[in-house]
Order: sequence, then structure tokens, then C-alpha cells
Amino acid sequence: MAATVLLVHGAFHGSGYWRATLKGLADRGITAIAPDLPGHGADTRPLADLNGDTDAIVEVLDSISGPVVLVGHSYAGAIITAAGMHPNAAELVYLAAYLLEEGETVANAGAAADIEGIDHTGRPSMGAALDIDFEGIGRIVNVDAAREVFYSDFDDEQFADVLTAISPQRMANFNEHPRGYSFYEKPSTYLVCSQDMTVHPHIQRVLARRSMRAAAWDSGHFPMITHADKTVAFLAKIAEKY
Repeated sequence: MAATVLLVHGAFHGSGYWRATLKGLADRGITAIAPDLPGHGADTRPLADLNGDTDAIVEVLDSISGPVVLVGHSYAGAIITAAGMHPNAAELVYLAAYLLEEGETVANAGAAADIEGIDHTGRPSMGAALDIDFEGIGRIVNVDAAREVFYSDFDDEQFADVLTAISPQRMANFNEHPRGYSFYEKPSTYLVCSQDMTVHPHIQRVLARRSMRAAAWDSGHFPMITHADKTVAFLAKIAEKY
């Protein structure tokens, strides 16, 4: 029996972009779950802070018997770092995600790196894709700019499909600290996406050094879409250890 795989989506989206991963794991006989965080996708609760997002994943962990491989994409790295303190969490997997140490937030992740020296030449601006209202809620409103930032290696069909998963995002979450740091105690694997236009690959490499194992793919920010079969095989290999 393999571990259950719990897939946690990142910011500005619901869980819809995990569809191919869910199907691929199911085809291998592996149970996988991809919940919507509060206020995202089909979830009707208000948008939550980082602790609230963590609570939502802990609730799912409470409902699962046996070991769980906890997978976080992008912002969700901060969530699984805290939620991974749950006794059912057997291993953490970070997909182009924020593996934060104490004192760090998503906004200042990888501060140990020479972030000021990173070359941003030719990289698109996330701000051009977003509108942030007076309550601090961000929305993707410029889909052409968003394609350059989030979906730079998507084909037209993949791009049209992912737009159905877009959700508003509480921006303050990026300045909040996880309430626990489970990667100090539990096995972790980091996947660096070397063509990522959202989380700079240099920052990812710094964060990946904190994990027990790391791999790098020639991928943009959403490997579960552009490298769907490879992502399924990658996660299945981890889940099948348990």
C-alpha cells in the first residue's frame, strides 16, 4: 500500500490544476486528494490567512488514516511546512515552492541568498497581471501578462484550461510566518523548476538546499500541467515508499 498523496494548490488558483495528477495517481492505484483552500475554487468559506489555510489542510490530514505525502506547490510550501507537523504527514514534497525557515515569509524567502544580485533581465512583472483592491485581495485580471508570469511554457489548450482555476488571493498571507517547521523533522524532497518565471530558479535552488533530496526539471511554474506524466511518476515513487 502506498501513502495517500495530499496535493495543496498555490496562490491565485483553486485545486483544478491538479486534475491530471489526480487521475494519473489513481490509475496507479494511489489515493490522492486535492482540496480547495478557503475561498478558492469551489470552497465557499472566506479567504483565510496562512494559519487558516494551514488549518484547512490539517482538517484533511485528520480525516486520512495512515501515512500521507504532503505536496505543496508555490505558496503552499508555507502551508505544508506548518501542516506537516501532523503525525500522519510522512514526507513533504515542494514543487517550485516556499520551503521557509524560521523568521522567513513567502515575501522574503531565501534571504540568505544574494537576492539583490539576481538577474531579473527579461523576466515579466507579476504586478502587471494583478489588481489588488483596498482590502488587500489580489486578482489576476490581465491574462496576457499572467501568461508570461505564471504560464510561460503552456500551450494554448493548457492556458485556456488553467484560467478556469483562477481565484482571488489574500495578499497579506505572503508576509505571514508558518506556525511550524516540519522539514526539520521529516523527510522532504524539492523540485526546482529551472524555467520558472514566477519563483526565480535561483531562489528555488537556495530553498532546495534545505530539503533532504532535490531534483531539477526544465519546466515553468506548473510542472503538474506541462510535465503531467513525469509529475505523476515522481510523486508515485515517493508515495510507494510507505
